[in-house]
Amino acid sequence: MSLLPPSPVAEFSVDTLSVFVYEDKAQAGAAAALDVSGVIAAQQAVSGRANVVFAAAPSQDAFLAGLVADSTIDWSRLYAFHMDEYLGLTSHHRASFRRYLQEHLFGLVDLTPDRLRLIPGEDVARPLMTCLEYETRLKAEPIDVVCAGIGGERPPRVQ
Repeated sequence: MSLLPPSPVAEFSVDTLSVFVYEDKAQAGAAAALDVSGVIAAQQAVSGRANVVFAAAPSQDAFLAGLVADSTIDWSRLYAFHMDEYLGLTSHHRASFRRYLQEHLFGLVDLTPDRLRLIPGEDVARPLMTCLEYETRLKAEPIDVVCAGIGGERPPRVQ
């Protein structure tokens, strides 16, 4: 990954939120990956590990690619959670968020299965218990950063 972050084409604030606008999604993803990499490194310096939640969607592709390309991330001290999963899908189903993250991130970096905290979507008989068990895990291993998506691209305007 480049040491210099992409330059935003616009910057503004909404209340206490700083907003940066980039030329395209590749630059936005690279900038977000650099920011998250810094947060991960800072948390690992303080506590020895970082607990990170990842979203799974095509809107995350450039960001996830930026993380994969960043050789400064110490994946051996990162514990990965995922945000959500469809009820009734196996981890091998083409629509599974676990599968998506495996293909776009987890399987491309040094992240062993013992450091993955994934929601088992297969357990259709007891979805409430599955959610409560995941909540217990989140409370036991508090999250340091959440990499949430913001949705897909806006469709073109019809004139």
